[in-house]
Amino acid sequence: MGKSKTAAKKKQRVAKHIQVAREAKEGETKEAGDSSTSAAADKQKKKAPKKKAETHKKTPQEAHNYLVLWQASKTSTSGWKFNKNTQSWLLRHMYVGAKRD
Repeated sequence: MGKSKTAAKKKQRVAKHIQVAREAKEGETKEAGDSSTSAAADKQKKKAPKKKAETHKKTPQEAHNYLVLWQASKTSTSGWKFNKNTQSWLLRHMYVGAKRD
């Protein structure tokens, strides 16, 4: 009995992007001369796009140094440490400089 009362009283929460989409849809059904908009739609329009942080671009020299350290680690203990980003870069760029016949 308690569950049915609380379930009836609970209000469903709707995400903001869904609310904005619904309001935009309602705005389309209104006449074109009606200039009333919601505050949520105005906020979304005013938001400036986020700028991506400048990412470090790997140079071939950095990759070469990484591979030299890796090779040295096979024969002795050195400062080489596995780096997934560098490994991925190497796999993506390993044939870029290769000449094709």
